[in-house]
This record gives sequence, C-alpha cells and structure tokens, in this order.
Amino acid sequence: ARILRLAAIELGETADVAEDDADIALFTEAIQRHAWDDASGYFGYVQHDDAGQPVGILHHESGVNYNMGLDGAYPLVAGICTSEQEARLVAHLATPGRLWSRIGLSTVDQSAPYFRVDGYWNGAVWMPHQWFFWKALLDLGHAALARRIAQTALDVWRAEVEISYHCFEHFIVASGR
Repeated sequence: ARILRLAAIELGETADVAEDDADIALFTEAIQRHAWDDASGYFGYVQHDDAGQPVGILHHESGVNYNMGLDGAYPLVAGICTSEQEARLVAHLATPGRLWSRIGLSTVDQSAPYFRVDGYWNGAVWMPHQWFFWKALLDLGHAALARRIAQTALDVWRAEVEISYHCFEHFIVASGR
C-alpha cells in the first residue's frame, strides 16, 4: 500500500491516495495487533481459523516463531514499527550469526532451529532484499549499517563476477557463491 501510494503520487494519480492511506492504517493496525512476537523480536506469520479470524502466530515445532528472518523484519521496510521494534529488528540485522552473515543479510536468522545451509531461500542472501533493507535503514538513520549492507553486497557480487563472469540474484551463505 505504501509503494502504491508513492507511485500514485509520483505519477500524479492522486485519486486513490486516500484509499491507500486507509489501507496503510488498516494493515498497520492488524500487523501490530496480531503479528508482533515479543519473544523472538520478529513479526510472525498470522494463522487464522476457518472463519478467517486471527488465532495466533505460526510456530516451528521447537516453539519459536516460524518467521525469524527478513519476512519477519519487513514491517521495518514498510515504516510501521515502534521505536522498540525498530531497535530489536535492527539488532537482528546487524548481529553476526543472526541475519548478518559474512556475505550480507541472510533470508533466515541463522540462529533459528529451522535455518538450513542448503536451501534455496533459507540459507541464502538475496540481492533485491539487500537493497530494500539498505534503503530502509538509510531512511531510518542507520547509515553505518546501510553502508555495510551495500558494500558487502557489492563485494560479494564483484567476487562472483570476477570468478565466473555471471551475475546472480542470490548467493548461498555457506559458500558465498
């Protein structure tokens, strides 16, 4: 909704901006009410009953939030976090062994019991997400971490291109390739 709102304004198509604002408020309230998991410091996947009513956050068999990763941090990109949530999510992004890896932001928190080193999504650094979090952190005033993300992404990409002369959208945390 936020991206649609920004695009409409940029294109001079302001007829839907009020509807976008209402959607942003509605989604923000729902996410804040139903998706924040204070135990993990991430937003969770919300489960619903047969009537479509939220019943709780999806948990892994170990009992932890099953959304400990970039998906669980994306409300930071949307700009809908409280200052406490922002601080906790930024800490996850910056901490080695959590979302931070030697090659950038891992899609899944490396401390999660369901983190895998051989997954396609899980266990990888996806370049488009490096950009989204770089931009969000820059906008939020976390310039040093934003620069670290950008520089790491550029270094990883350059190293692969120098080796293989191929450009990829994701890299495996375990190998860096």
